[in-house]
Amino acid sequence: MTKNTLYVFVALCLSACCADRVCRIDKQLDKLPDQEAFSRFKALDAKDQVDVYLWELTHSKPVASRYEFLLRENAGAVAEPLLDAANRSDGYLVQASIVRSLAKLPAGSRSKLARSQLVAAVERCKRLAGDERDEVCTTYGDMLLK
Repeated sequence: MTKNTLYVFVALCLSACCADRVCRIDKQLDKLPDQEAFSRFKALDAKDQVDVYLWELTHSKPVASRYEFLLRENAGAVAEPLLDAANRSDGYLVQASIVRSLAKLPAGSRSKLARSQLVAAVERCKRLAGDERDEVCTTYGDMLLK
């Protein structure tokens, strides 16, 4: 492989890493100062907000998202997509973060969610933890299910 071919290959690989629409949104927001990024995040529709939040949870170590607190400002709209994500997640750290985020939503927004789906999300958290008594899953699960 020639030197130029290697550069093209590396450039294509790097650009492919962010071919996903949510990845591109996240990268654009990352380039902005916090206040401007928060303002633009707030302007996204609820599904995109949840998608960006999940992208950050999945790709950040430790699992965290600087946008979590903004989800509470749009709690009524993001609660359902967040619960859907909790019932699809396949990693413990992401699942635990989603369950925590759901538990921190205002009670009025949580009360509109299907209890059976909330139970399923908490049980999924415990399965992914490999422990029925996982402290994170049970603590936030109790908050969700009371």
